[in-house]
Amino acid sequence: FLEPDPQVKEQEEQRLRILRMGQREQKQHFMAEVFQEEKARHVSAKHRRAPRPWQAIDFEHLPKIVCERQHDWQMAAEKRAEEARTEFTLYLRKAYGNE
Repeated sequence: FLEPDPQVKEQEEQRLRILRMGQREQKQHFMAEVFQEEKARHVSAKHRRAPRPWQAIDFEHLPKIVCERQHDWQMAAEKRAEEARTEFTLYLRKAYGNE
């Protein structure tokens, strides 16, 4: 930051910003993996190694976890829609003899 040339200084600042973003993404990825492993263990909430409720808030806002939750919700919605369509088709066949 003692660089007198503004162009070189700007390039260095940009490089540092990119480096920090990469480190943040790595940290978020690691935290998401840890959160998923903890959920998969199915330990009692009273267990000393169980995830604490006040920590869950931070983990649930991680981009990877948010995307997974949205994907799960979307898949469940598609499944419900398919089941409703099947039920409706069966109702039409039963009530009117055809679709």
